[in-house]
Amino acid sequence: MRLRRGARRAVLLSLLPLLIMAFAGSAPAAQGGAWTLERVVLLQRHGIRSPTDSPAKLDRYSAQPWPSWPVAPGELTDAGRRALAVMAAYVRSRYTDLGLLPRAGCPAPGLIYVWADSTDERTRVSGAVMAAGLAPGCGLNSYHASSQHDPLFHAADAHICVANTRGMRSEILARVHGDLNDLGPEYAQALRLMQSVLAPDPHACIGRAATCGLMHGRNQLTTREGKLTLEGPLATGATLSQDLELEYAEGLPLDQVGWGRAATPERLGQLLALHEQFSELTRRTPDAAVANGALLARLMLQELEGQPPVAAATKAPIPSSPAIPSSARFVLLVGHDTNLANVGAILGLDWRLPGQPDSTAPDTIMALEVWRNPSAGTRQVRAAVLYQPLAQLRAAARGGPPAAVLRDASDTRTSAARDLALAIPGCTSEACPISSVRARLESQMLQHCAH
Repeated sequence: MRLRRGARRAVLLSLLPLLIMAFAGSAPAAQGGAWTLERVVLLQRHGIRSPTDSPAKLDRYSAQPWPSWPVAPGELTDAGRRALAVMAAYVRSRYTDLGLLPRAGCPAPGLIYVWADSTDERTRVSGAVMAAGLAPGCGLNSYHASSQHDPLFHAADAHICVANTRGMRSEILARVHGDLNDLGPEYAQALRLMQSVLAPDPHACIGRAATCGLMHGRNQLTTREGKLTLEGPLATGATLSQDLELEYAEGLPLDQVGWGRAATPERLGQLLALHEQFSELTRRTPDAAVANGALLARLMLQELEGQPPVAAATKAPIPSSPAIPSSARFVLLVGHDTNLANVGAILGLDWRLPGQPDSTAPDTIMALEVWRNPSAGTRQVRAAVLYQPLAQLRAAARGGPPAAVLRDASDTRTSAARDLALAIPGCTSEACPISSVRARLESQMLQHCAH
């Protein structure tokens, strides 16, 4: 892969054992007193859904029909609900162990607040499942905007932080050295593999309404109605690779996952390289990340600081802003993989997940935690990703016990989910002063957000 992110990934992967050992269940290094967890803000992707495209549209890309799903396109499945419930239990256990949530009984009123994107059924229901699992039997509600469109999760559409399409185009082309069709060997290999999964015999497409020839298309940037879009094999392959991942996570019989040709986490990992590259270019490029992620990033920072939310780089109220009570110390925002990529890029957070080839897979959570040292009067932010390895996600969706996880010298746990500490840019350790996080956010607003 020719993206600049590749070098950072190599460094991060070499440090994973140290980061996992340093983070698991520990507070920042004490200086003159014990650290306590004061509050946490989490941003989560919704649970397992069906493909957003109709079966008829998907069939255009393959020599065989795609499997049917029990729900309408883009909706959360029952398997998705089961996997989310497992994730909620993991999150509850984690923050109980860290002293933020009570070990017995219901949390104090207003301690936990859950807000989900109102735009889609899958996010609204995911929020409700998480709320129920965070405080079982306590009647905890999940909230969402009254309108069907929530600008908090779709800021670019709200034109609050206007997308600079010219700057975005320049940034994307710079990251690929000016050639969108020469993205390196990982891209070429993934594209060939995708073609072999969709249509092992190219002649099988002759006479059908299929457009199986992904290898022959070209990637290009187009501007429509003021929006910059990347079209071509990379975009199509990114969508289809995630659809194959969803078949596996849903728990479909293995002979139905990519018609039996994409039925292992290893094979899916190779295919999902297309999704990772597409996300890196279209969601993590600075202008794109800020245009769509500014409101979420600002809200998360304001909640970390315990202040009322304001719009990105302005002092105006965020439209349809959630009415988060001042008593909330556990705030969960439920959105999409796009939101995770956007906010991660704005804050300079980058990750690859052991056992999970999709860095923003269903149920995945970005957590920002505020730790306080009462004796020193200091507060620091720690960042982490909470996620389910692909085998664990499938096992949870099927309602079975956790599958065996990848094992190495630093991590021998068998768990339904895992956590990974993230390095915050500009800080020498895994913990970082809130002022540094704020400075990072403000610099991104000034550089990349038009007013």
